[in-house]
Amino acid sequence: MPVLHVDHVADARDRLAECVAPVVVVPVYNGYEDAARCFLSLLTHTPTRHGILIVDDCGADRRPIDLLDELDWEPENVVIILHRQSNGGFVAACNDAFEAAGDSDVILVNSDVVVGPEWSERLTAAANSSSLIATASTLTNHGSILSVPNRNRPDDRLPKGMHPDDVARLVAEASLGLRPTIPTAIGHCVYVKRAVLELVGGFDTVFGTGYGEEVDFSQRAVKAGYRHVCADDVFTFHRGGSSFGEGATEQQLHNESIVNARYPWYRHWVVRASTDPYSPLALALDRARVAITGSSIAIDGMCLGSHWSGTQSVTLETIRALADVTAKSSCQLTVLHPPNILPHVEAILDGLPGVERVQVADMRHDTTTPADIVYRPYQVSTIDELRWLRERGRRVVVNQLDLIAWSNPSYFKGDHAWLSQRELTRLTLSCVDGVAFISDFVQREVADEQLIPTGTPQRVVWCGTTSAFHGIDTTVRPGRMPDDDRPFLLLLGASYHHKNRAFALELLGQLRCRGWDGRLVLAGPTPPRGNSAGDEAVAALRNPTVAKYVVTLGDLTEQEKAWLYDRAALSLYPTISEGFGLVPFESAHHGVPVLSTRQGSLDEVLPTDILTLDGFDIDRATDSAWTLLHDGEARRDQCNALVRHSESFTWERTAGELVRLFDDVLCRPRIRTAASWGEGPAPTSLHEFDKHEPRVAAATERQIQRLIQTGALKRIVVPDGSRRQSTARRSANWLRRKSSQY
Repeated sequence: MPVLHVDHVADARDRLAECVAPVVVVPVYNGYEDAARCFLSLLTHTPTRHGILIVDDCGADRRPIDLLDELDWEPENVVIILHRQSNGGFVAACNDAFEAAGDSDVILVNSDVVVGPEWSERLTAAANSSSLIATASTLTNHGSILSVPNRNRPDDRLPKGMHPDDVARLVAEASLGLRPTIPTAIGHCVYVKRAVLELVGGFDTVFGTGYGEEVDFSQRAVKAGYRHVCADDVFTFHRGGSSFGEGATEQQLHNESIVNARYPWYRHWVVRASTDPYSPLALALDRARVAITGSSIAIDGMCLGSHWSGTQSVTLETIRALADVTAKSSCQLTVLHPPNILPHVEAILDGLPGVERVQVADMRHDTTTPADIVYRPYQVSTIDELRWLRERGRRVVVNQLDLIAWSNPSYFKGDHAWLSQRELTRLTLSCVDGVAFISDFVQREVADEQLIPTGTPQRVVWCGTTSAFHGIDTTVRPGRMPDDDRPFLLLLGASYHHKNRAFALELLGQLRCRGWDGRLVLAGPTPPRGNSAGDEAVAALRNPTVAKYVVTLGDLTEQEKAWLYDRAALSLYPTISEGFGLVPFESAHHGVPVLSTRQGSLDEVLPTDILTLDGFDIDRATDSAWTLLHDGEARRDQCNALVRHSESFTWERTAGELVRLFDDVLCRPRIRTAASWGEGPAPTSLHEFDKHEPRVAAATERQIQRLIQTGALKRIVVPDGSRRQSTARRSANWLRRKSSQY
């Protein structure tokens, strides 16, 4: 239908009466190119049930108005141009539009805004989601507290290469539909309810040509009992500032002084809303930012130092697996590691495309930019580590590998140390944003101890069973290994009590009594507390003829471990408790059968049809070991069964489960917990828990407002309308932006 021109509000109202949906209103004053983009987007994406009212505010450049008459096609929407008799400014133009819309709700759209697909449908749904909603505003690139992707940092450009329609789709797909409450309508694109206009009136003309009128209107609505929301599934592009030109800053200063005088609560409310990292608004902005720019994940690789064990292996393989996944997405992966990582580990990390390495020499002075998620693939051992994790990630996810230390006081210097570790575990699982478990067994144990608050995202993330070091070309004989061909049993693992190494000595004695002429190799570090060195010494004293056939090795390189696997006759794993249990799978991949328990998680992860230790009866254990040492078919069958079963536990699956957990965490508000009650007399807490809380911003705002409200001093130093006032205003805004980053 043709574009209709009217000169009076009453005529526009008559023409719009047939439109049942809210009226879309665009006040136009110059800005030809912006208006052209705005009109095109509206006519492309606005359903025909909406009438579109263009308010001509008599700008000197007539091209924006003439443009609609020059179209080679007729719009399907009702499009009316209301010509005002003289330029009255944005406030007067909006008030005319409110009247012209009759009984309909109104959607105000700035002429430098570009709307996207389904914009009006989603905005209308947000506005009508509650009878108490007065206005609904859209997310945008340039919209004060609703700015994305950079919170509180309006930008007149989109990220490179992105079109407004693409951003609108991404934001809509990622949105959780939270519709968070905000202090005020944001005027670039806002839905206004007719009922509220009828109750509190339109915009106050005291605000002249613009700035602050929507805040004043919003606070009148708040006083009446209404609230304002963000339609967090709607993104509209806003170039910003195209209609006012030079001199708007002076008007803004004047109008803000009116708002502050009328509504003394408003400025404090805005500061809290703009800086609170835990609010629904913060979550909505986070979702939109990640949708536009992609997420960032930091992996805590601080364990990748000179010592190497299963924890380090799991961490490195997790990094490799996540690197494969993130390489196919817009996610940025960073590895945080100490200065002293092993050369071959450094080479592996450098070979991962798109992965950034950040060296952290001292956690206490680390200033790395926080990632969306920081993931620690192993447990937290000190309060400083937990504090550092909270500072390095907007959200924290940890992997609870087991509850061995939680359950075993013998691993600690005394009761106080054990209690401290238990309370740290409780605090960690209470204040992180998500928890991964290496097995169902560990998840059940944690649930039984009630260590995780209800609702915390959690997922079982089994580790893979292959290693970057499998099939390495060069093997190295450990320095203390005898230079002969005598067969040996191999027991790998740190000498903790639960590894049950003394049982292996007893088993060796029984095998030698039956005529097996081999030795036992115990390989792994000796922890300072909770080690089984005393138990092993007792076993050796009781059977000194066996003791001379026991070789004890400390830490091994991967090349040394491969050498042992290549030559071992049988691997032993008589462990009492494991979170997962990699050794049986490692052994099988090297062609070495393993005699393992089914304790802890092992009953879950091992195949059901292999020969294992049935309790700790030494005679039955010796029978089983003898079979695996001498029966070639039994040896092959066991190795093949373990290798086949290992296909259920791949690092690709690990990465996939982690990504699902991360996605779940990013859909939840950040955890606020800073302390938890444990078994001691006082709560365990994190002092200065989150440096990103709005304390700094609030304090800065109080100082600025104190200066503004000192009337006599203000009139002398920065009189209204002076250049000094403009400079002071810019400086104050700079301070606000800087303080909101802390």
